[in-house]
Amino acid sequence: TNQTPDLLLASREIIVSTLRELSDIEKSSDKNKILKILQECVEGFNRLNQKHGFIDTAKREDICFEIDRISKAMGIQESNIADKWREW
Repeated sequence: TNQTPDLLLASREIIVSTLRELSDIEKSSDKNKILKILQECVEGFNRLNQKHGFIDTAKREDICFEIDRISKAMGIQESNIADKWREW
């Protein structure tokens, strides 16, 4: 069974959910709350990868790039923020 479409949908849902949560917060207003939401995002990918083992180097780089883009858009200047919590 090819699980790629399901994993893509699950990955998108993690990102969309993160963006939805962050849309309620003003940029740079509550760094701890923003970091907590980003941590939940990364932990969502941790769980998905634990179950399916699909995150290779290219996917890791793509996911980290998107999380960095989101964090910078929210006023977090730290790079490679996903490295704090990721297990992949």
